[in-house]
Amino acid sequence: MSVKEARPLSTVAEADELDSSNGSTEQHVSTVVDGDPGSKSRTPNVIDVEREKSGWVRRHRHGAMPDERAASAERISALELAFRGFAERKGDEVVVPSMGLTFDSLGEAYDYYNLYSWECGFGIRYGKSRTNVKGAKSMQELLCNCGGKPKKVNSTSSRTECPAMIRLLRTEDDGWYICEYKVSHNHEMLHTCAQKLHFPSQRHIDKYTRELVSQLRQNNVNLSKVYSIIGTSFGHIENVPFTKRYLRTLCAKLSRDQADEDVKKTMDYFAELKQSDPEFTYTVRVDSESRVRTLIWTIGKSKLQYHYFGDAVTFDTTYRTNLYDMPFGLFVGVNNHFQSVIYAGVLMHDEKVESFNWVFSEFVKLMGGKKPITILTGK
Repeated sequence: MSVKEARPLSTVAEADELDSSNGSTEQHVSTVVDGDPGSKSRTPNVIDVEREKSGWVRRHRHGAMPDERAASAERISALELAFRGFAERKGDEVVVPSMGLTFDSLGEAYDYYNLYSWECGFGIRYGKSRTNVKGAKSMQELLCNCGGKPKKVNSTSSRTECPAMIRLLRTEDDGWYICEYKVSHNHEMLHTCAQKLHFPSQRHIDKYTRELVSQLRQNNVNLSKVYSIIGTSFGHIENVPFTKRYLRTLCAKLSRDQADEDVKKTMDYFAELKQSDPEFTYTVRVDSESRVRTLIWTIGKSKLQYHYFGDAVTFDTTYRTNLYDMPFGLFVGVNNHFQSVIYAGVLMHDEKVESFNWVFSEFVKLMGGKKPITILTGK
């Protein structure tokens, strides 16, 4: 094998073939095949010299790797670099992609390119991706929303085969970097906020706003107030880059994601109450998929008060004002000082007749079988 015929060796099988055909290349092959990313030293050989002459560099190959690299306080994010360099750049865009720009995660790269597209007046979407033999994603394209061919000729699709895109590859420390960037578009840019919001990507909520929404909803702040708070952070409600309907969809998704964890937290909290109050009792009703449908509980003090003042009971439910859109009901009575006392609390999945029948029957069981003489309800 001559120097001019040298090429990258990607498999051990090729190395074995060269070893059997020409023993003089054994030293050269070993340095190429033994390309362990963790190796610190490497002796230049004939093949490396040929690569330097041709300008071709072998891309780093990854195996199993996490979706994002570990955060570092010393590393400056791409968005911060864009803000710092805006004064020196001559242009209208604050956020500008460039070759070699690195990101900690794919989501960070998406948010960065999406901010750039908002300034320019177009939308983006995910394009082609590639995974390695270990199943880890190693390449991802982010395209203009008008990129690609329409499924039908003369359709109402917005796709115009726009070439604008960025291609992301993995860095050696499990991050992402821009290896290819195309800026030209073959369609008109949009200028008003109302027009830009027609693109699905421009209704995307970044992770920082998402965390703020999650914290507000965990504190039972209703949807309208959450939207108003986000509007103040953007300067005005009209500048919010997503609609109230999309915010409602996000809140529903956050509720589903937190449901399993919060059920476990609830059971752990009930176990603590049981240790401090032996008379604490609760009952859970689940469906065929072991999901909580109804949850009712009471404490020892409430049982004692019901024993003396439980002849007349009022029961009413709120209208899904909590994080999970579950009606919350209270069994309330009045003591001898005309003060309201709480007998039991209940969380319900729905307000159907069978659900109320289960709640009333379980309430009587929790109270030792004593039935109230009168029950007053909202309807």
